[in-house]
Amino acid sequence: MIVMTRRSGGPLRVDTIDAKKGFRFAVPTTGHAMIARGVCTSAGVLDADAILHAVDHSAMWPADR
Repeated sequence: MIVMTRRSGGPLRVDTIDAKKGFRFAVPTTGHAMIARGVCTSAGVLDADAILHAVDHSAMWPADR
């Protein structure tokens, strides 16, 4: 489990187990952008199936879904 910071500044808890099992896990680096894809649980945790590095320039990011 890791905690990422949303664009809005709030925390997002991310379960990384499935991403690591599927070898779709890039090690997060403090201060750099990440992409986390998956499904949010009823507890508000993102059950990620992929966690990747992203471009650090926010103007290039697609909209949140």
